[in-house]
Amino acid sequence: MMNLQQKTRFPSLNFHSGHSKASSFFMCPKVTRQQRIYNPVIKPLSQKFSHPAYLKYYRHLLVNQNHMKRSTFNRMIESEMGVLPQLFRISAESPYKETLAKEFRDFLPLLKKCKVKASIFESLEEKFGLIGQVFFTPGLTKNKPDLEIYQNWINTNTEIDFLSRFELSSLLPFIFLDVNPTDSVLSCSSNDPQVCKIISEILTDGLMIINDPDIKRAKFRLNAGLPNCCVISYPISDIPDIMEYDKVLCIAPSIEDGSVRNKPGINSLWSIDKAVDNHKRQRELLINCIEKVKVGGLCVYSTYSINPFENESVINSVLKMDKYKGKLELVDCSSMYPDLKRKKGLTEWSMTDVTPRKDDPELMLALSSDI
Repeated sequence: MMNLQQKTRFPSLNFHSGHSKASSFFMCPKVTRQQRIYNPVIKPLSQKFSHPAYLKYYRHLLVNQNHMKRSTFNRMIESEMGVLPQLFRISAESPYKETLAKEFRDFLPLLKKCKVKASIFESLEEKFGLIGQVFFTPGLTKNKPDLEIYQNWINTNTEIDFLSRFELSSLLPFIFLDVNPTDSVLSCSSNDPQVCKIISEILTDGLMIINDPDIKRAKFRLNAGLPNCCVISYPISDIPDIMEYDKVLCIAPSIEDGSVRNKPGINSLWSIDKAVDNHKRQRELLINCIEKVKVGGLCVYSTYSINPFENESVINSVLKMDKYKGKLELVDCSSMYPDLKRKKGLTEWSMTDVTPRKDDPELMLALSSDI
């Protein structure tokens, strides 16, 4: 998680990177000591996880280079092999929001009794409303019929729009964008409509421009009728310079590490060379977004990967550009929302797994942590 803030005539930047679909890199649910202990006698991860190139690369990057404990890394991989948790928010417009909040809190002892992990993001509640997370699947009701009450509760209230469902990875960039009621916000990629609704509720006297490069999705999926939101569709590099914004969100296309989940028998399309190929485009997109931020504003840079070539090296190379030296700064967000677990960004990384681009020395320099 990284932030940049501008000191002089250029805007402030707040950079975020994380998993797509799997939010495990940010969140480590509480587990027992026995669950924390990785036991290779049971079955090695290399035999359980069906994407060996992914496992080998990140184990070398994070564990062998002392950025992460082996036990933490193993828990991260184990969580990627598991089922994603249910995530829901009680709608601020619901006339029964206080009743629903009490009902969910009353469910927590039942879920705990049935050994189902459940929690509330307490630090988010004041600004974003009650957001709950439950590691629940409908199949659990076969052996634990008491859970049918909870299942009926969440299904019924979702159908009548008292609860909204989305993935935490969709909300995370907006959380660290630190949106205030009077802000002007530009979001430069596809967004979950439920998340857009949450941000719209915060912007009581502000506005949000949502840019989705996919025009069909912009028309049919994001046209939610929110009174303070405008949907446009341009390539990020071609968004018209009609104004400068207090907050800009740049979600850059990436290799989507979080979508590499355990699918036995299916070969992974994951490759670190694909991440390297994305670097130049991501850098261009970030620069375009920076130019749209007001002096003193914030820009969040977000991807769906955790590799440094799409994250730290992109930010590092932009910060080192002559026109930005002394005019942008990283903003420390480590104290924001403490119940969102996270790791600090890397300050160094190996280039040994990168296929050399002899015809592009500028790219190789930008990828390096030494610039």
